[in-house]
Amino acid sequence: MKTLILSASPLAEASVTCRLATRLARSLFPDGEHRVVHLAEAGLPPCDGRLEVITEGENSTGYLPALRPVHDAMHWADVVIFASPVHNFTVSALLKNFIDLMVFESHRPSFMGKKALLVATAMGAGQEKLFSYLQEVVHSWGFCVVGRLGAATSMLEEPWYEAKLRAAISRLRTRVLPALAEPRPRVGLRDLIAFRVWRLVVEINRDNTPIDHAYWSERGWLDAEYYFDCRSAAPARWLAGLIAALVRYTIVHRRLRPVT
Repeated sequence: MKTLILSASPLAEASVTCRLATRLARSLFPDGEHRVVHLAEAGLPPCDGRLEVITEGENSTGYLPALRPVHDAMHWADVVIFASPVHNFTVSALLKNFIDLMVFESHRPSFMGKKALLVATAMGAGQEKLFSYLQEVVHSWGFCVVGRLGAATSMLEEPWYEAKLRAAISRLRTRVLPALAEPRPRVGLRDLIAFRVWRLVVEINRDNTPIDHAYWSERGWLDAEYYFDCRSAAPARWLAGLIAALVRYTIVHRRLRPVT
């Protein structure tokens, strides 16, 4: 098993978050091959928000050469562990900039069905909010999140907390390993809705973003239930279709309103 730890702490190797992610990787895959990429050392430029990365493709901007080693490492791995400290109840600035640079992946995802784990540390709280945001992002890139581990750094030296952390990692092992072997992962309502809405956006904006339409068409996603073969509940599929239909009606009939 090839595992990549994408470390998003500005402290790089000195990061508690990275050490926790490494501990998790070695516990889950003791005989696997592990690599670490520190975003603090990747030399990524700040995202300039240019729309050409969506309308004309990722090669239209100058940051792709710097991004490619990280992107390639993610494709190399069987499992990617996204590890970030909680900064002001969300991901670190390094990870947010990386996510912004990777916006083309939300439009033209290339990690379909690849497995991911999320790791977060905070002095106290905030891990759940970080997980909620980060899971939605990596799902839009095609990843299937099979586990999460959040820890309070202020408690790591406490024996009672260490015992609970070991138990949490043990529970993760019993869930993650079967999930990695599952050829048809289960997909929930939130993911189905996100897929249907993205598909709708691609269809409606065919003239504005033909590169997206061609990408989705080549992969058969415009007629698919999801990006890859998966299991999902019939009520969830029905509800996702209904919500997508309502979104389509709102857009087509010019019912969109400014957010106030």
